[in-house]
Amino acid sequence: MAMFNLNPVPIDKSYEAFRDGFAKWIVDKPSYTGLRWIPWADGGRWGTYELEKWDFIDFGVIGPESPLRSDVVFEPSGWTYLWKWADVWSKDKLPATWKSTNDVYDKYKATRREAVWNPYDGSWREMRKVTVPGPVGGPGTTPNGDRAHKEFIRRAEQLYQDYRGGLITDEIYKIRLLELTREYT
Repeated sequence: MAMFNLNPVPIDKSYEAFRDGFAKWIVDKPSYTGLRWIPWADGGRWGTYELEKWDFIDFGVIGPESPLRSDVVFEPSGWTYLWKWADVWSKDKLPATWKSTNDVYDKYKATRREAVWNPYDGSWREMRKVTVPGPVGGPGTTPNGDRAHKEFIRRAEQLYQDYRGGLITDEIYKIRLLELTREYT
């Protein structure tokens, strides 16, 4: 019988992707807008979400704390912010950060299936494709049709901004949009 384990337990592939992403995308680099850890995709991976195509819906969860801090770096072309480890031990704490991230996701995945983690500030967002604010046609023919159409568009856009800003839920948005459409048709 061997005294030492010559076949160590393999590292979880999801953790490897998490760890390698910090080196490849984050540490000593400027922020990537929309970069998120996606715990539910292919066992976990890094990805970016374009602000124009996705709604970042805040559902009030933060954690685990980001192991990063931003530093101002002066270069001949000017200054920029680069992300560094918050302290000398941050890199060593990465397995615990990864586990905590998975634990938070497991807690909310039943209601927030598309949740993703922000490595820069430790916040979570639910990702949804941007939707069109409402029917293009607007109100039907009325004596003040043009003015009514403009008012419908204005109110539909405001409703969509409230939804996109997280002030109202998806369900409330759909109900109010239906009521607005009925009011103008």
